[in-house]
Amino acid sequence: MSDNLLKIGTSAVRASSLLLSTTSNNIANINTPGYVRQRTEFVADPLGFGVGKGTTERLINEFTVKQLRRDTSKYAFSEQFVSEANRVDALFSNPANSIATGMNDLFRQIQTANNDPVQPANRQLVIGSAQSLLNRFEGMSNLLKDQELFINDQFDIYVNEANDMIKQIAIYNKDIAAYGKGATRPIPLDLVDKRDLAILKLSEMMEINVLDAANGEKLVFMNDGQSLVVEQGEFRLLSLQGNPDPTRKELQLQLNSNSSILRDVNSKSIGGKLGALVAFREEILRSNPNTAWPTSAINFRFVKPAKQFRDDFRWCYR
Repeated sequence: MSDNLLKIGTSAVRASSLLLSTTSNNIANINTPGYVRQRTEFVADPLGFGVGKGTTERLINEFTVKQLRRDTSKYAFSEQFVSEANRVDALFSNPANSIATGMNDLFRQIQTANNDPVQPANRQLVIGSAQSLLNRFEGMSNLLKDQELFINDQFDIYVNEANDMIKQIAIYNKDIAAYGKGATRPIPLDLVDKRDLAILKLSEMMEINVLDAANGEKLVFMNDGQSLVVEQGEFRLLSLQGNPDPTRKELQLQLNSNSSILRDVNSKSIGGKLGALVAFREEILRSNPNTAWPTSAINFRFVKPAKQFRDDFRWCYR
């Protein structure tokens, strides 16, 4: 009888100690990125000897996690797109690049020439103002071309970040799968936290869908169904030169274990920061649809008419 009481008392002390340990761990990691609060639960001993073995689990809602990943992708897309658009807006609003100033100067010279049309100097001033206006247009075109190069550099940076996250997720998957699903070797919960954090960071780069595998792994797919992390392996993103324009980066997937397996990526539906770069390039720095060779939309819509504008004035005021 006394032995039974001792066992019951011992199990109660152990249970309380484990509960205190779980609570302390939650408090200690309150500022740890990716940490998920834990809870320890107990069941009664089947033989009536106090408290049975406790189980510690993460307090997390899978539906909420999926919503968070989706919202993270959408927020990252909007933030990146607005950031790129604001930079171009700053270029156009800069007084040094103002087209309006050049237009005002040109029409001022035209008015002067109309008031005294017999003076050759006035005509030359008109031609000079028209050339100056053209230079402003060409300057804006060159600035936007520089933006395209900047977009390409960002492509490379974000692709490398995405590849790092994909690799980390695959490594965490292998480590978690090695523990199995038995009760004798429970999976370290901090390992699961780290994997979820890597998946969340990947969702900043692109929209993803995550499925649970039977062995505890997380299978990650792009929004269009392309695989990123599969069982016992992962793909990696490639940032490739475009065709026919080598300055326009395109994306492709390559199986890490077999470089000959390549998959094309639908860049327009990728989402996240990478999707924002594609959308910005296509909608703001988009190509001229009427030519086979991609050129800046500003060059097609402004510089070409500006040259014609200058030549017409040169012919009128020669």
